[in-house]
Amino acid sequence: MKVDQKVLQELLDKVAGDGEAYFYALATGELKSLIVNGSDGAVNRMPNNFKVILLSGKGIALDNGLLVKFATGKVDADTARVLSLCDIRLNAPPLTA
Repeated sequence: MKVDQKVLQELLDKVAGDGEAYFYALATGELKSLIVNGSDGAVNRMPNNFKVILLSGKGIALDNGLLVKFATGKVDADTARVLSLCDIRLNAPPLTA
């Protein structure tokens, strides 16, 4: 399936583009294991502060543009590898009636 970058960017910006909502990445158990074991080149090249954040169970905010590039296969191999080992979630304020 081909993803239209412009359409995807517009959709992501509608969902998380107002400053109160954002996407973030949480490490899966597999990623945490790879960080601890040091057995994956892409994971080893991550900045140490990212590793500490992910191992602590906290998330790292993701730019919508990065998500578009990831979804369309236009990120570098290391970024693609690490993001594929993350749970990507949306943090948004509760809806009000």
